[in-house]
Amino acid sequence: RAMPSHPAISRPATCRPLHAQQPQATPGHRVLCLAYEQAMSLDITGPLQVFATANDVRARQGLAPFYAIELLAAQAGPVTTSCGLQMLAPRAWQDCQPDANCTVLVPGGDGVDAAQHDPALRQWLLAAEPVVQRMGSVCSGALILARAGLLQGRSATTHWCRVQELSDAHPDIQVDHD
Repeated sequence: RAMPSHPAISRPATCRPLHAQQPQATPGHRVLCLAYEQAMSLDITGPLQVFATANDVRARQGLAPFYAIELLAAQAGPVTTSCGLQMLAPRAWQDCQPDANCTVLVPGGDGVDAAQHDPALRQWLLAAEPVVQRMGSVCSGALILARAGLLQGRSATTHWCRVQELSDAHPDIQVDHD
């Protein structure tokens, strides 16, 4: 069935599969997303899909991918998320040296309670923060950054059901409750 033409929509003459052969080049930026037991799968896959889609759009334009996406965990191997889905982290965050060409993302989820008390994780985040281009969290992942001392004197927010906890535990953070 033919699709009606619409003047406001420009369509490429040909479409390639999303993962067609892409020009080979070193990606311009690394996106490092942490995974931990009982993290929320959507907090990991949602942001990473955004960067993967940006690479797909570039591929359709004949451009090399810009983002190299990496999933890191306390140790290489499977990580079970809060919905029971297992994700495979190819390497441990301790074995990864972030640099100025990196973004670090910290997901939220039920596992935040245990992850925020991991001293090795907090130390890795503290060492990464001054060298990476940006560091951020999704939802209750803000509690991990706060516990590491990375939100002191800053404005932050988190999932609505944990915003009071963030505020009470970290009075040095300007918590946006809305």
